[in-house]
Amino acid sequence: MNKNDVQSFLIDDIEIVFKGLQSQQSTEILAYTKDDAGSIWSSSNVYKANDQGNINLGVDVPLGVEKGSVQSYFLVSMTQENKKKMPQFFTKTNTSPLVVIIQLISDGILLQEREIELHFKSNEVEEQLITSPFVGKFFKPRNKQSKQPVIVVGGSAGGFQWSEVMAAMLSTKGIPALAVAYFDYQGAYGLQDTLQDIPLEYFFSALSWLKKETGVCDKSIGIIGISKGGEVSLLLGTVYSDSIGKIVSYVPSTHVFEGIDFRRQSVKSSWSFQGTSLPFIPYPTEMNNADLRYEHERAKQNTLIEVVNQSRIRVEEINCPLLLLGAGRDGTWPSLEYVSEIANILQDNHYHHKVEVALYPNAGHVISIPNLPPTLENSSISFVEMANTNKDAWERVVAFLQHNSCS
Repeated sequence: MNKNDVQSFLIDDIEIVFKGLQSQQSTEILAYTKDDAGSIWSSSNVYKANDQGNINLGVDVPLGVEKGSVQSYFLVSMTQENKKKMPQFFTKTNTSPLVVIIQLISDGILLQEREIELHFKSNEVEEQLITSPFVGKFFKPRNKQSKQPVIVVGGSAGGFQWSEVMAAMLSTKGIPALAVAYFDYQGAYGLQDTLQDIPLEYFFSALSWLKKETGVCDKSIGIIGISKGGEVSLLLGTVYSDSIGKIVSYVPSTHVFEGIDFRRQSVKSSWSFQGTSLPFIPYPTEMNNADLRYEHERAKQNTLIEVVNQSRIRVEEINCPLLLLGAGRDGTWPSLEYVSEIANILQDNHYHHKVEVALYPNAGHVISIPNLPPTLENSSISFVEMANTNKDAWERVVAFLQHNSCS
């Protein structure tokens, strides 16, 4: 048995080459890892060596899979062990390296084994925890002058879920990124444990801190958000239109919906401004949490039209370039339709900034970074489609941020 270790950045083209096989030899490759919730994820695929007896897991695909259909197949094809039902959600709550064990097996014999570490940030990135006047983690590239800092906001998973990893990965591209946590179900860092009446001023305090920390010009700071974070990113663009320079909104809503308190002890808005709750669409009294998309559609249909109109996010009041990403098989709400509606509103109002729209008809709600096992909300979503969505979305976001900065 040959065992050696490999280190790589998660967003790089991963080069893991097994050598010493016979020409065109078929072998089984097993891969294992553990997510931050302690769940084991694994994949088992059969690969064929090339004429030189090599297998490159970064670019090669297993037998029966179309060549070039997806990169790092051994990673993105992983499924959660001992869980046959959907959803399959890979939990990554921090930037500790992802350790993956890869075994090459032929005729039941272990021929080679690799342990690889996939890193989310480089040693050239400084990480800083901020606990007041907001809770955030700042990832700043050392010795790089960047004029494109961003704030990254996660969704209803709370805490630093999604936002920390996304911010760290952006920092590897030379973009200073501040992940902001605005509530946490466990009340970590003293945050409230419900997504209710979160003051928009809270996010502005993060924006002001980031501007001072990086010394950038006005309207150069961007906001990136997903789901409820996508919702609030658009809201912030309407309220602080003179301060925000660009917005990336993953799978956003068009309206403000009721805040989230799983105990349902109170019915409140998700957001507030200047001490007043923002108008919102309330959820039905009895909800089926297994079909949130239907419940969001039902909530909108059952709410008085006056309330629906008051709850609409006035996207036409935003004053910066926008990148909007929608998913056609979104199980939380119809984000593809929402993104299309937002784009139409902007067009009807002769919006004078650049608007980029990325629609992914076969993707689900949780669009993440490349090379992680993708989240599969239901059986209609394929991991190949979701993996390619993650890769395309990431590349679009990085290009958008780098090409839309203040002069």
